[in-house]
Amino acid sequence: ILGNLGDTLGDLLNTATNGKEIDNVFFEGIVDGVFDDDMIRNKIEDLLPDEWKDEWQDEGVTEKVVATLSTQPTEAQTNFLTGASPPECIRSTAEPYNGKHRGVAGSEGWAIALSILFFLGTAFSIVFIRKTFCGKKSGKVNKMSCPPKFVLYSKIYITTLLASALLGMTTGLLVYYWPQDPQFAHCSKSLDLGGIVGNLIIGDVNIARNIHLTLYNPNHRDMNFKETLGAIEYKGEQFGTFLVPELTAESRTLMDGVMDVDFTLLEDESLLQMARDYSENDLTLTVRMDIDYKVKGFGGSEAKWVKTIESSDFEETESSDEKDKSSYSRFCKCHGS
Repeated sequence: ILGNLGDTLGDLLNTATNGKEIDNVFFEGIVDGVFDDDMIRNKIEDLLPDEWKDEWQDEGVTEKVVATLSTQPTEAQTNFLTGASPPECIRSTAEPYNGKHRGVAGSEGWAIALSILFFLGTAFSIVFIRKTFCGKKSGKVNKMSCPPKFVLYSKIYITTLLASALLGMTTGLLVYYWPQDPQFAHCSKSLDLGGIVGNLIIGDVNIARNIHLTLYNPNHRDMNFKETLGAIEYKGEQFGTFLVPELTAESRTLMDGVMDVDFTLLEDESLLQMARDYSENDLTLTVRMDIDYKVKGFGGSEAKWVKTIESSDFEETESSDEKDKSSYSRFCKCHGS
């Protein structure tokens, strides 16, 4: 009976961990989702360089880090283990988006205005030349006062006006369909930065974390994207990566994606500084992607997307609200992310 019970428990544990071996120290260090104080303290002391020990002891940095990381996680932080955002905040299919347009390229108003401007400018130039060199009456040509090279017969005159109209239309179409860079928004409703820091401190990189991004295609044509590897950095040092698959984004639509993040350990000094920054609510991470895309009908292009994530962004403060208003969070299904 005991043998069968042991086999059953082993199978359950293997299923829960998808067959992966997980360091026992990780489970022993967690109590109801909270890092054990002594474990964090011991790990910090092991990592701490000798030249830092006096400063950290005098300023009580170690105890402050331990107290911060052992704080009970919020419900939103706990939910983050199974998803970057609640299901209701993630689009399952692309959705049309016709928000306020920024810039000249792709703007319907600018396309129409420039079409008319180019047409009228060219047409008035033709009329001016005709009247100046070929008499005052637009319907007749004074061959005596009009040099041969400026003689505009009726058919040529009409053809030239039509050409000016064609030029205006071409200009408008180019403005309307001119390729624009894709726009991304970081839409994770919660981000357990403390969990990430705590796991890295104890040396575990098997962290169940993902990132929720929203892609907006501002073009009037579909966009094709190559497979892209994104990076998460701390002060220029990469410690996390995520893969955005090859995809096609329909014109003027929003698409959501949730990507798993793979972590690697930072250097000891960087890891300790990250923990200190988090304990002081001053942690800043950078999400970066180099994107290769192609708008149908045009050549391939490249774009960069950089987003800074600050620990203070996830607090209900007036300053963070102001940041949201000026960012691309309007693309998120649940605004104010």
